[in-house]
Amino acid sequence: MDFENLQIEVPNISCDELPQNYGVKVYEKKYHNKASFVIGFDPNSEEAENQRKKREQRFGTKYLDSNLQSINLQNKKLTLNKLGTFDEINLENILWPSVPKDINNEIRQDAILLYGVNNMSTKDVFNYFHLYGPENLEWIDDFSCKMF
Repeated sequence: MDFENLQIEVPNISCDELPQNYGVKVYEKKYHNKASFVIGFDPNSEEAENQRKKREQRFGTKYLDSNLQSINLQNKKLTLNKLGTFDEINLENILWPSVPKDINNEIRQDAILLYGVNNMSTKDVFNYFHLYGPENLEWIDDFSCKMF
C-alpha cells in the first residue's frame, strides 16, 4: 500500500450547514428492571393499604399514621426534656454494672477497639492517632483493629 498516493475526500460544506448531531453517535441509557422490582407506586392506593395490613398481621406491628407519629415525637421530646442534656448528666453518679471477675484478664485498659477501618492502612490509623502517641496496632481482621 502506497501512502504517498492516498487521497482523502473532504466535503465542501460549512459548519453552519451540518446537522447539529453530525458525527456523534447518541446512545440511549437503558435501565432494565430486574426481578420485577416495582418502581413508583401510590402508597395511598387500596392495594398498598391491603399490603400494609397484611404486613401488620404477619409481623405484629401497627402502621403509624402522621398524627400518631407526631404524638410519638412529642413524647420523645418530653422525655428528653425530663432527662436533660448530656452535659447535665453526672457520669460518676450512674450505677454501672460490675465487670465479672473472670473477664478481668481479657480486658485491656490501654487499648481502643476500632471498627470500620477496612479502607485505612496501618499508616493511616497511626496518623489518625498521632497526637496520642500510639505504641502498637493489632489487626483483628480486615474491618477492625486494636490501638495500644
